Amino acid sequence: MNIFLLAYEDIITIGLFILSLIVVLGAQHMVKSSFRKFRTVKVKKGISGFEAARKILDANNLDKVHLVEVKGELSDHYDPRAKVVRLSTPIFHESTIAAVSVAAHEAGHAIQDHENYLPLKIRQVILPTTNFMSSIGQFIIFLGFLAAAFQLIMFGLILFSASFIFQLVILPVEFDASKRANE
Repeated sequence: MNIFLLAYEDIITIGLFILSLIVVLGAQHMVKSSFRKFRTVKVKKGISGFEAARKILDANNLDKVHLVEVKGELSDHYDPRAKVVRLSTPIFHESTIAAVSVAAHEAGHAIQDHENYLPLKIRQVILPTTNFMSSIGQFIIFLGFLAAAFQLIMFGLILFSASFIFQLVILPVEFDASKRANE
């Protein structure tokens, strides 16, 4: 494959993929490094992530939303179908700024759900497709390299980049969840 023989559209697609990858990896790095930094800083009131989330939920009349401990690190999420906030073991038990912040953020998603926040509803509909597109895109890129099939690589890049664009679209949902948790 000669770089000088690429079509303009192919160069744009590759550029979009590289940009997507840089942004995704950069965001992951920022979240993980911030989490590591504040995972050692204790909160003054000494409450755990579980206690913080429960207080936020109760203050918003969401006593029917359950809090459940799950395995993993940064696997925390709110499940609107089951009305459950799932907190990873460190977030559930620790009394650190990181634990309380993550737990509060997930409680914010429960508040969004309770208030029928439209962008959250849209996110829930689109999320499975986006996750599939990202996974299959990576697989197709890999297959394209194995088969030396440039068009297959391009198709995989398009799928992966589309999932990145979705992530940008739902970013306001994430910011709003944190804002609601702080109110």
